[in-house]
Amino acid sequence: MTLTSALFGFGLGFLAVTVISKCAEHGYHSDAMVQVIVTICCGYLAFFIAESELSTSGVLATVAAGSAVAYRAWPRFVARETMHVVWETIEFIADIVLSRGSFIQPVDFLWLLFLYVLVMTVRIAMFLIFWLPLNSLGAPISWQEATVMIWSGLRGAVSLALAMVVDLEPGISKQMGSRLMFHVGGVAALTFIINASTAGPLIKYLGLTRASRGREQMLVRFARHIGGRALEACDQQLCSTEDVRFEGASAALVRSMLPAFEGNEDEGGGGEEASSTWMGSLQDDDPEALAAIYRETWLKVVQHHYWESIEEGVLPRTLEVARVLLSSTEEALNDAGSASVIGTLFTGTWAARLAWGATAVAPEFLELRGEAMQQVYVALSFHQAHAHAEEVVPKYFRTGGQLGAQVLQRVTDESKQERAQADELLQNIPDRFIELGKSEMLARRLCHVQLKELHHMKESGLLTSSEAGQIERQVLEASRQIADAPKETWLSHGAGAA
Repeated sequence: MTLTSALFGFGLGFLAVTVISKCAEHGYHSDAMVQVIVTICCGYLAFFIAESELSTSGVLATVAAGSAVAYRAWPRFVARETMHVVWETIEFIADIVLSRGSFIQPVDFLWLLFLYVLVMTVRIAMFLIFWLPLNSLGAPISWQEATVMIWSGLRGAVSLALAMVVDLEPGISKQMGSRLMFHVGGVAALTFIINASTAGPLIKYLGLTRASRGREQMLVRFARHIGGRALEACDQQLCSTEDVRFEGASAALVRSMLPAFEGNEDEGGGGEEASSTWMGSLQDDDPEALAAIYRETWLKVVQHHYWESIEEGVLPRTLEVARVLLSSTEEALNDAGSASVIGTLFTGTWAARLAWGATAVAPEFLELRGEAMQQVYVALSFHQAHAHAEEVVPKYFRTGGQLGAQVLQRVTDESKQERAQADELLQNIPDRFIELGKSEMLARRLCHVQLKELHHMKESGLLTSSEAGQIERQVLEASRQIADAPKETWLSHGAGAA
């Protein structure tokens, strides 16, 4: 039964991913709505079909389907925030309404409190039993972390779903089903009311939210950077006469209205001196801890650049390369405290995933499998994202401190080593494929620019919806041609133009 539900769930999940992929690149207004509906149907159909038609576990099928969608679909969603909001709303409503009040007696409330205490006691016992294995298999767990892990064990969707299954069984009486739903839902509600509301103060009391000295100073530095950028924008606007709304505004009054972390780094008295003080306070800190902060910032900038490339159409949402780039960055972020992990894309499992070692195979074989183009997309995107980070990150850590400069140079060197591997990979790929890859990415970006300008003209009233639709169809058709046309077609185009 377990195997059947898991296989069915995974199959339905990957079918949903296929449908989501069909709506990922075409740019229609209904794509986001279709993708949301597909995820909802996937979740509820997995449960219904598994329970009613296959006589297996609907909960396991739903979990398997959700795992498949989570593993493959995120780069393909055209509106990630919409997907988050819709599913959080569904979760919130489900947690509230899944309770029944009939057949409930006053004594059941006492049993509810007893069950809540019993559940917490069992959780403590289970944690004590697995204390040694948990500390032996991974990073050691402190008693403070263990306390939070025990206290934050919230009960919700899965337990309620199981209670619903029991309640719907024909052999279970209505009274028993209602009491079961009441106790399961009550325990879930108590964990939300008691545990969830007190988890924040508990974490603060145990000192787990206390950031490292370097992290606290980094936040101060970022706040000063934001304040400096705001003051620069203020000075530029006051010197401009293009916008009558701001002309004649008082610089002193505007500065008094800004947050207290103001202070342009380039101004005397607030910039270099404070900057040196900031880094000077880190001179006694562990260089490895500081390097971890720099790496984390670097990798966050790289990851954001990948997402921007996906949103702009430069990286196709439906290709494996988008997920590989994002997932490899997440893996590197998890190990940001280790040496030389500014990028893990050209080593280990990610290298095998896209067959980096296949460059020794005959070029014709690579062309047929499309691996050459995937390698072009990955290597170019990786190189550009890290070059962008090299330009951006020093602006956040622009100081005169010797330790900061050394650590930043170390992280930059790690990035350059990874970029050298990307360049080496490109050297083993035929030039015509590199040219085609660059041309495709630029064409996708220009199509996105055209759509953005078209939507602006429609919102401004310059074009009606039907007029904008006529132009939009042409741009979308060109985008589909870039994705769907055989590579040989574009290669012959390039040869003819040459």
